[in-house]
Amino acid sequence: MSEEQQQLHRSAQFRRGVEMIRWPHLISDNHVVLHLWCLPEPSVVDPASWTVYVKGTRRYPFYDYHKTYFLQAVRWHRFDDLDQWRAAAESAADVPMQDPTLSLRQTQLDTNEFLAHIAAARSIAIPIIGVEPSVTASGTSYGLQMPDYFGYGGYRLIWGADGPHAWHNLTNWARRLRERFDALLAEASGTESP
Repeated sequence: MSEEQQQLHRSAQFRRGVEMIRWPHLISDNHVVLHLWCLPEPSVVDPASWTVYVKGTRRYPFYDYHKTYFLQAVRWHRFDDLDQWRAAAESAADVPMQDPTLSLRQTQLDTNEFLAHIAAARSIAIPIIGVEPSVTASGTSYGLQMPDYFGYGGYRLIWGADGPHAWHNLTNWARRLRERFDALLAEASGTESP
């Protein structure tokens, strides 16, 4: 394999890792009601996502006290994959395309607590047009997606660092929710949160 082909190969593997974090339907066919993700700059921490879903098919309304919500967290072990890709490139070995190395943790959410988080988010208003750009020196980006009932609408927001100043309440809400999700997953597995 030529140097150019190896570079393209590694680039495709990297993009696949990013896709697995940003698009939860690639991992699960359950009905997603909320999706958060963090794609940090490569030298910081591994990319991760947190997805809340209802098992099975879509049922309206999304947010209902009679439903059972599940949390799924995915972490892409990017550093391990990059080390493997570098070693393969240095040895000039013909390495087959492989899926990214992912770890998956899941737990059932307390319905009342989750719906309280959703209620808090409903009270947050943000401008979507004419917002000052959010510049990040670190290269870290975050995202929030809440699909609509049909699964192809809803909204998807992406921001860098702390986001635009006008989004401060929303980005803080998302950060606190990510931290709470990590704490719940750590409690469920008996480990410390990352």
